[in-house]
Amino acid sequence: MGKEKVEPKSDFQKELEHLINKFSMENGSDTPDFILAEYLMGCLKNFNHITQRREKWYGRWDGWSWLTKNLPDQKAPDPKRKELTDFNNLRYCPQCGADWQGAKIPKKEQRKSTHYSRLIGIEVRGGYDGVSYWQCPDCNTTWNRFTGEISPEGVV
Repeated sequence: MGKEKVEPKSDFQKELEHLINKFSMENGSDTPDFILAEYLMGCLKNFNHITQRREKWYGRWDGWSWLTKNLPDQKAPDPKRKELTDFNNLRYCPQCGADWQGAKIPKKEQRKSTHYSRLIGIEVRGGYDGVSYWQCPDCNTTWNRFTGEISPEGVV
């Protein structure tokens, strides 16, 4: 088998591992707690994806308003800002619903935010000096920072 890509664990995943171990939930299958936690994280990610597909199927998914209605701490983009899609204030991916909140920032280093973001900023060499595109680390959807339009695969 080749080497697997290891992604950093979220605080939630670490806590999940701890709970599995604390209550000996791994005993039934003799599977290490970190593998069970990884499996359950995958289940949650798939559940979010399937929920969005279901909502789209029934015509109830309209991106921003579905997220703001069903996830109270999600903020819709502010149309007055230069950036039509205000990714700075988003916690959940409008495409797949994944949680972009990362690990907690140590108190002494906190400015405006209390948590790091998992959202990926992409700069284009020879273009704008700064982030031109945002990308979800879970579904890899990429948006133009200024228009909010989804970029076709392979453009960035």
